[in-house]
Amino acid sequence: MFYQLSAAAESDLDAIVNYLFGESPVAASKVFDDLTQRFELLSTQPLLGEVHPGPRHFRRSIVGNYVVFYVPLNAGIEIARILHGNRDITALLR
Repeated sequence: MFYQLSAAAESDLDAIVNYLFGESPVAASKVFDDLTQRFELLSTQPLLGEVHPGPRHFRRSIVGNYVVFYVPLNAGIEIARILHGNRDITALLR
């Protein structure tokens, strides 16, 4: 099983880590580790996350303040977006 990040998810992850690093390198490292551990878990159990209502057929999983949106694949998952829960998620997923 594997996971892959879309270009948008890579950008999201970079922005999250860079922002947090400016506040606390330790916090940035912890959030990065928490997210990547969840990616690995979801790649082996892709139906673990709940179905996100909407036209894109994403599943979602919450990791701290972040929502991971992903799509199950035949042998893993693709991470579509990683968004802070306080953002306008509906608008960002359009």
